[in-house]
Amino acid sequence: MELRKTLYPVLAFTPQTVQRSIYPESWLKEHVYSNLRQHEEALAIKTHPIPYIELQVDVENFLPTQLQIFGMHVEIWLGKPVIQFSTFVSESLRPKEKRTGMNCISFLNSFQAEILNPTKKDSVPPNVMVIYTLSCRTPMGIFEKTVKSTWVAPVILLKR
Repeated sequence: MELRKTLYPVLAFTPQTVQRSIYPESWLKEHVYSNLRQHEEALAIKTHPIPYIELQVDVENFLPTQLQIFGMHVEIWLGKPVIQFSTFVSESLRPKEKRTGMNCISFLNSFQAEILNPTKKDSVPPNVMVIYTLSCRTPMGIFEKTVKSTWVAPVILLKR
């Protein structure tokens, strides 16, 4: 596996079909690590001035070349998809670089806000599953990396 990384500078000038046989899409996906940020506000619902949800993820590039993340599609599940949105992201990571706290934001309608932030005084936010897809581009090709999180409860942040 390390041989592929050391040969990349030489193989960069080979035709795309040769590169695809040496660096298949599955290999590219294995060398990009991503997860929800290990922070209490990784999935936060903010209520001021209008309700919106903020998702923070960590991404680490183990590829031998630069990685560009140009989009993100997010689904938040509570038995079925409650929120689905896509957002443009413009992040560039050098080899072996880790980006912490990459944000994506979506505004909530009243139905979504009610489900994720119950109005009853004693009720807690439900645990949700987050599935997000990173759209990535490298000199070796374009691919999408999908990450499924474990059940996590969103943090409700009132006025700050």
